[in-house]
Amino acid sequence: MSIPFPGCRSGSLLLIVFLLSIPVGRYLASVVMERNTLFDPLFDRIDNAIYALVGRWAASIPMNRRAYTFHLLAANMLMVVIMYLILVLPDRQRHIL
Repeated sequence: MSIPFPGCRSGSLLLIVFLLSIPVGRYLASVVMERNTLFDPLFDRIDNAIYALVGRWAASIPMNRRAYTFHLLAANMLMVVIMYLILVLPDRQRHIL
């Protein structure tokens, strides 16, 4: 199946990202300035679930440089694995079918 205007899909994506950038930026600014937002009830439930899993004490312990670097690299490694799976799994499904 060919697309009559191949650049149309990329342009639509850029338009969506551009239109979402202003409200998302305002939301992030509100979070950083610790103002109440519309999504606080939802995200508070998610935060409380995470605290229940790892313990609230874990969030209150200050990190030194070594611990911060380790956790930053571990989070980035997890994201690399997730991106690898996203890129590899659809290709394997195509060969199976």
